[in-house]
Amino acid sequence: MSKPKLSAQREWMQCLRSEAVCLSLMAIIGLLSGCVSPQAAVQIKRFSDAVALTATNATAAFDLVETGYYQEEVTRAALNTNSLEFNPASIRPFLDSGDIQARLNVLNVLKLYAAKLSLLAGNTSGSNLDQETTKLGKALNKVDTNLVLAAFVQKEPFTPEEINIFTTSLDAVTRWILSREEQKQAGVVIESMRQPVTDICNLLEKDLLILRPQLREDYLQTRQNDSVGMNASWRRLDPIERREEIRNLMDLTFAMSKGDSTLAALQSSITNLALAHASLNQVFTKHNANAISLIDQLSSEAQRIATYYNSLQTNR
Repeated sequence: MSKPKLSAQREWMQCLRSEAVCLSLMAIIGLLSGCVSPQAAVQIKRFSDAVALTATNATAAFDLVETGYYQEEVTRAALNTNSLEFNPASIRPFLDSGDIQARLNVLNVLKLYAAKLSLLAGNTSGSNLDQETTKLGKALNKVDTNLVLAAFVQKEPFTPEEINIFTTSLDAVTRWILSREEQKQAGVVIESMRQPVTDICNLLEKDLLILRPQLREDYLQTRQNDSVGMNASWRRLDPIERREEIRNLMDLTFAMSKGDSTLAALQSSITNLALAHASLNQVFTKHNANAISLIDQLSSEAQRIATYYNSLQTNR
């Protein structure tokens, strides 16, 4: 081989080696700065959007439950033959507004956690997240942890161990959201938050699992009283009054079913959220089909529920 050709070949090989070194350095720098592949970033963004929509749906879910329960309470008060006069204080919500807000605050923590993950993947502007982080910090300063716990244990008993796991996990997620450690890799964060997010979702699921039969029991008792009262006065009622009594009884049955299905849908959404997050690290690998499928399931269910609630608003 001639010297010019040999020299050219050496220069070419040296150029390739230099390029390989540069590419390796770029990959290392990208990894250290938290950069992720475009496909992984898209999936994390979809997860974040689905969590945000789930939190929004939860607000609509509790509103729907309380609207139906109000009608149940009105019927119950009307059937109270032991009272000589109506007492407005007898109309009680299923959950006090503070109890509902405590649950929504927990879901909002998960929402902002997912939003910050999306930032690490390059999907969200830093200024917007800073604003949201600041707002959450102000909200958390106003939240008394003891009051939050009281809201959860008011209608159902949790063991001290369950409460301790929940509060520890919620504190871990909250502290990370409020931190400024935004140079960590998204994958590292997901792995470190895997158990805390699972623990938070587990308590929320159990909370709803216990609330549902309590709601049904209240409805069933009122429906039974309504049925007894209707049958006792049936012969004295004219056709129009009978129709109204039957309609009231059917409305109670429908409201009970809708209230239970609403809480069941929220419970299912939280289950899907936990499953999707537990597999979220798979989006950084070639074996990401399961993670994408779980994100699809979380997203499609959140959108379906949101469409239903929006239709209720439109038909009012």
